[in-house]
Amino acid sequence: MNDASDCRRSVGAILQTNGETDFTVWAPTARSIALRLVDDARPTVPMRPLGDGYYHARVADLTPGARYFYRLNGA
Repeated sequence: MNDASDCRRSVGAILQTNGETDFTVWAPTARSIALRLVDDARPTVPMRPLGDGYYHARVADLTPGARYFYRLNGA
């Protein structure tokens, strides 16, 4: 999966061969989605809409088992 548009085929967290992790979620009624990494000092990562209700973010340098959640509509 080298392009964000390819993420439409699978949702969740997908580790890429370059060490980055693609996060994709399908939430067709959401106005906005952000990714929150629980045990990480980084700020919340805004996810960009891909269309058809899918949202995507790419994050570098996550360790396996990293905990995360999605924030919908600023909640």
